[in-house]
Amino acid sequence: AHAGAGEWINYREADVAEAVMDLTGGAGVDRIVEVDFAANQADSLAVIRPGGVIASYASASAMEPVLAFYPFMFKNVTLRMLIVYQITPDEQARGAAALAAWLEAGALSHAVADGGGLDDAARAHDRVAAGDKLGTVVLRV
Repeated sequence: AHAGAGEWINYREADVAEAVMDLTGGAGVDRIVEVDFAANQADSLAVIRPGGVIASYASASAMEPVLAFYPFMFKNVTLRMLIVYQITPDEQARGAAALAAWLEAGALSHAVADGGGLDDAARAHDRVAAGDKLGTVVLRV
């Protein structure tokens, strides 16, 4: 288990679609929270079940990705794009309360990659840019 998940896949070391299908016995998944829609569109399409929902909050690898329209349509997939700045205050409060409850119960953990002290900020930034860490780089202040 990692970060509260019963199973997790290191996308740098595994074929994500193959690993998801193995973990689900070939069934795929109902929901995907997508961190880079363009980069992961093929894998998402491969693992989403018919009628599934993909909620994406980024597509940094291509700001205007080409959509595989018919493959998504044939699976009756709902694509939901969202940005945190458009979430209502009520939704933010409910989300914060749920996260706080999970953290207090010890139900979540988070991978933290030590970034060093404030004097190490430039090196920590380079580490984030290199993409070779697992977790959030945090500076001690």
